[in-house]
Amino acid sequence: VNPHVMYASPGEEVRWTNARQNAVRVGFLSMRFMEGNECEKGIVDLFGQVNDHVTIEPGESISLCPVKTGDLQYNVRFDPENPRGAISPTLTIKIRGG
Repeated sequence: VNPHVMYASPGEEVRWTNARQNAVRVGFLSMRFMEGNECEKGIVDLFGQVNDHVTIEPGESISLCPVKTGDLQYNVRFDPENPRGAISPTLTIKIRGG
């Protein structure tokens, strides 16, 4: 999973794309950044609830546009069906400026 640290400004779109042949699951650790985004694709369910764990199918992507500054941390599970399977180190998006 690259990059391990990424920088974004409030309102910029951050996109996660699954380039693998199998589904992956992104688990967000900083839920306060997940609500009130300007754009969301694949992170909010049909009822408007923000998901802290999102499965991304091969070739698909999810995105959000954070409006708050701070650090959004997440992990990627390489087998979404196995909670004890391989997982990435904690990755960070540093949202700075404006």
